[in-house]
Amino acid sequence: MKKITKLLLPITIIVASIILGSFYLASQVIKQRSIEKQQEIEITNNRKNEEVRKADLENCIDEAKRKVNEVRNDYCKLDKKEIREDGSCYLSKERIDYLNERHDETVGVCFKKYPL
Repeated sequence: MKKITKLLLPITIIVASIILGSFYLASQVIKQRSIEKQQEIEITNNRKNEEVRKADLENCIDEAKRKVNEVRNDYCKLDKKEIREDGSCYLSKERIDYLNERHDETVGVCFKKYPL
């Protein structure tokens, strides 16, 4: 009986240590999974936001092109130039340079407004 009592304390300590260690390990595993899940959600949200910004940027650039084309068409009408099938006409170099500058400025504003 004395031998059992002598062994009982170390066995109890070992069993208790194993149980406590298991609980600690399980809590760390759960914590790690939670962190990984939060990171996945953040990455998904960042991708969605990036896609929205890209779409907004493309829309802004398309709008800039449309506005420049409208001004170009107005110049064609103002200068009474023959409009080709594709909707363009021959304009003076000054007008073309001006339109290119306006387009570049507007696209620059788009990139500032919707950075990637």
